[in-house]
Amino acid sequence: MSRRSSSSSRGRRRGGNRNNRNNRLSVADSVKLNCSHCGKEIRHPHIALTNPENGEPIHFDCALQSIGEKEKLGEREKICYLGQGSFGIIQYSNASNRSFVVKKRIPYERNENTVSWRKTMRYNLDGN
Repeated sequence: MSRRSSSSSRGRRRGGNRNNRNNRLSVADSVKLNCSHCGKEIRHPHIALTNPENGEPIHFDCALQSIGEKEKLGEREKICYLGQGSFGIIQYSNASNRSFVVKKRIPYERNENTVSWRKTMRYNLDGN
């Protein structure tokens, strides 16, 4: 006989919108975008970034690739997403890859204005 304790619900979100994934998928279907770097369709627009050169959408991987082409990485260094539209070059202090230092912060997206394709997605997500 299996017994569940109250700890089995630990870490689960309570309340809120249960079908978040369905909302994101419907928004992805309602907004058709092409990547300004590679020209291919962006299938997951909710994780696309804004290209700082022209304000157009860009795949996350294409943004990472374009930064990698511009930056020279040293030993044990890696480019990672830090959040809020910025990337960083981090350097691991040893081979275990557990502790690291942010060597350089690379602001990628500008926060001044919300771009039109994001406004459309927000509008569609709100159900208007």
